[in-house]
Amino acid sequence: MPASQSPRSFFVSEAVELLFQIHRTQSFTEAAQNLGVSQSVASRKLVAFENALKTTLVDRSTRPVNLTADGKEVLETCRPFLNSVPELIESLRTKNHLRIDLRIGVLDSFTRVITSSLISTINKQITHCTILSGTSDHLYSRFLKDEIDIFISSDPSIELKDMRKKFFYGEPSLLVLPNSFPLENQSLTWSNLRLCGLPYIGLSKATGGGKLFQNFLVSHDIPILQKYNVDNNSVLLELVDAGLGWTISRPSGVLQHVKYLPNIQLRAMPAPTLSREVFLVSRNSVPFSLFQTIFEALTRITQKKLAKETIEIAPWLEEEIFTVDLDNEKKISFSSVSD
Repeated sequence: MPASQSPRSFFVSEAVELLFQIHRTQSFTEAAQNLGVSQSVASRKLVAFENALKTTLVDRSTRPVNLTADGKEVLETCRPFLNSVPELIESLRTKNHLRIDLRIGVLDSFTRVITSSLISTINKQITHCTILSGTSDHLYSRFLKDEIDIFISSDPSIELKDMRKKFFYGEPSLLVLPNSFPLENQSLTWSNLRLCGLPYIGLSKATGGGKLFQNFLVSHDIPILQKYNVDNNSVLLELVDAGLGWTISRPSGVLQHVKYLPNIQLRAMPAPTLSREVFLVSRNSVPFSLFQTIFEALTRITQKKLAKETIEIAPWLEEEIFTVDLDNEKKISFSSVSD
């Protein structure tokens, strides 16, 4: 069996799978991406399916895209079988010891919060797993060298042929200040930060986070002098902890190194603020069922752990955290997620 072909594809026709994905994503583009085909190919498959049934399954006049009554009837008839396929595949793999070797890359700032929970979720589907960590740039480089199969990235510009990418988490940034910060009781602005007497400590431009922060400062004409350049969050927070300066960071980066929390202050950024989106990226050769399992696991883990831990250390950020509604895979505010 070719590496790019999922066992599910032998049980479920491409047409039914396409209908399922259209219903799930409410988007032709996303449905096609999930199946690893172009939008034109997906459209031809849908038309052929409709012609064979002599009915219209998808209402193309609405946005977002919805199934017609006949389309919903077809999907509901097939749904019990669709839902049982993953269990059947897993049962066969378990019985015959068939697993997947997986190489996964995790953002440095996410390793503490998500790694063990994620691996526990996919443990039964894999024979062997290599887990690498690094910045988005580092992981992307290893992906291009075929050293990892799937990775977490905060780079929204990554787009390659034969690649899947899905958003699963969005987080704001915050100010990280030493406890000795001279403007403790003042409302902070970029002007008084620049004149506070302590320098800005930033990530190196060689890192994805460094590029993002530097572009933010330049694009908003914020004249902050960056005295120290470092290449990871641990050193960044250690310098702030020592009272050598202040920085901009993300909650996930701070939570990765909780030992520094007693000696630092977390404050809201002055306007304009900065946030980042986080994605799951893989080759199409990774079985879609496994990609989807990892995507759903990451969404749940970040909702239950990362988002809640962020609100504990920075409660004012609750409205600025974003996640995914797994019923339709749409981006939503974390504040709208029920426990």
